[in-house]
Amino acid sequence: IKQLGGKTKVTDDGITVFPIEKKPTKSIVLPTFGDHRVTMVCSLLATKWPHLAVRDPSTVSKTFPMFYHMLAKLGHQFVPSN
Repeated sequence: IKQLGGKTKVTDDGITVFPIEKKPTKSIVLPTFGDHRVTMVCSLLATKWPHLAVRDPSTVSKTFPMFYHMLAKLGHQFVPSN
């Protein structure tokens, strides 16, 4: 989130993500840290912001192997970056 210009606040039981003021205008490859949950969130952002790409999108296969197929059925084009 910070890489995108956003702010977060860590709490005892989670994390609060504050709205990002401006969409990125330069290309950014978002790290996913090998975590399928982070990969899915970053992938959703990448469907709306053409300058974003996701590193190691295959981590979604752990819990939701059809994730990108589902995005395509919803009309979202996602081009993974490795």
